[in-house]
Amino acid sequence: MNPIGYTFETYNHAGFLRADDHGKPPSGVSTLEYMPDPALNGEVSSIIEFSEKLANSDYAKRCFIRQTFRYFMGRDETLADACTLDAMETAYDESGGSFITMIQTLATQDTFLYRHVAEEN
Repeated sequence: MNPIGYTFETYNHAGFLRADDHGKPPSGVSTLEYMPDPALNGEVSSIIEFSEKLANSDYAKRCFIRQTFRYFMGRDETLADACTLDAMETAYDESGGSFITMIQTLATQDTFLYRHVAEEN
């Protein structure tokens, strides 16, 4: 969990801002290393700064799109789904980040319309 967990130090267990951390002001400063997107590595001063880095990460965006695909399709993606994932990302980007537009794009793809059932031997 750490060093990502250190960025949450300014909040308590219920998500409220903390005024005290064992007699000192809480610090959300952390140095992130070995992140899957190298752009996320480096020092952050708070969870807000880390959230902004995530929001600007193409890696995080593609992860979000993959997880959306998996949820609505009820399965993991395969190489055959690459065009669908690309169409979802394009729709998301061109719509200014509209989740609804991304889902509409998924629902109109052949991947969604035609389910393949494996034959039993």
